Amino acid sequence: MNTFYTKEDIIVADLYHYYYEWIDFLDFIFEPSEVIDNYSFIESDLKEKFVSVGWDQENNIGLIWIPPFAVGSIVLGGEQAFLEKYRPKQCEEGNLRTDWWTKGLLLFHVKNKSDRTSIILSPIELEIPNYGV
Repeated sequence: MNTFYTKEDIIVADLYHYYYEWIDFLDFIFEPSEVIDNYSFIESDLKEKFVSVGWDQENNIGLIWIPPFAVGSIVLGGEQAFLEKYRPKQCEEGNLRTDWWTKGLLLFHVKNKSDRTSIILSPIELEIPNYGV
């Protein structure tokens, strides 16, 4: 999988968090180390962030991939906000190409065993409510 994410792109303290119930089909969740280069460098910070927002530490951290066609619909501010975050220089210059947002978006996910609630961390603010909590 080819994404924008490197360890430099993910500032754990700046991640937004969301709570969901009913994310029960976990077959589509990826192992972070298979997708993010040098994932081990941010893993402990991610664990700390998840714990700070209620993770019971019973399950592993995973990644949910949001395909490109859905990114503009769930990012607060849409496609423009996504491009401004990941391509700020090109946005300033007015030199945007639509293929720059075709890689999708990765969200970090854990599922609490105790209450079956999922916690999602996102590097960009999403325009979605917390569901079913």
